Amino acid sequence: MIRHKKRPYMLINGVRMVHTGVVHDRTRIVIEGYPRCGNTFATVAFQLAQGTPVEAAHHLHAEAQIVGAAAAGIPTILLIRDPEEAVVSNARSFGYPLKTALRDYVLFYRRVLPYREHVVVADFQDVTSDFGAVVGAVNARFGTDFAPFDHTDAEVQRCFAVIDEFYRRTAPEPGRTVARPSGQRQVGKDVLRTAFNLPSHRALRDEAYRLYHALVQAPASLSVASRGDGAAGRVAWAMTRRSPPRGSAAPGHRTAPPHPDQ
Repeated sequence: MIRHKKRPYMLINGVRMVHTGVVHDRTRIVIEGYPRCGNTFATVAFQLAQGTPVEAAHHLHAEAQIVGAAAAGIPTILLIRDPEEAVVSNARSFGYPLKTALRDYVLFYRRVLPYREHVVVADFQDVTSDFGAVVGAVNARFGTDFAPFDHTDAEVQRCFAVIDEFYRRTAPEPGRTVARPSGQRQVGKDVLRTAFNLPSHRALRDEAYRLYHALVQAPASLSVASRGDGAAGRVAWAMTRRSPPRGSAAPGHRTAPPHPDQ
């Protein structure tokens, strides 16, 4: 299991913020995924809902987090997003070559795929439209009693306020890397989308989508439907053994941020 020394943190609007957290012997939940899959929103929304800080492992974007959590039986949310959206956003935000970002997506989800039976798999659309249902799936899967996030406009804006303040204190270029919607994000994305769909990237692209669908539509998974008018998506999760393997929203209540890009 990955271990760490005690980390400093900032208290922002009542939320204890550390930018990363590794799996250790006091970890109560793991929230991990490829970058730009809702990592920051999910982490902040989860902590806001709890009232008191919960020891969480998050934001390493490392497969070892998932493997370590599976070995220890720690409740885990595996975040995922449509490959084109995630890869283009990652390449745009951090200046990675498109092919590198696409290859990293494939490597990350290929390595965690064998552990899909030991995690709650949450698609970006579910995280950003009804994160309370995601937390509910964690409680059902692991027998926990975490408080679900109340996905209202007010709570989403409260979450964004925490994110904005955190990045205001830590990011040299707010708007480029801040993990919430931003008009600056659209600049350059059209070029990256064209690159993503080049014939030369077909093999990697096809593998990325194979992994994406294998995780969100796994035969052994159950679908947790959002309450209300059904506009929100699904949350895939699996009810199987805990040991690691070998080798929508009602109008006026649950709302989604305008295409959040976390």
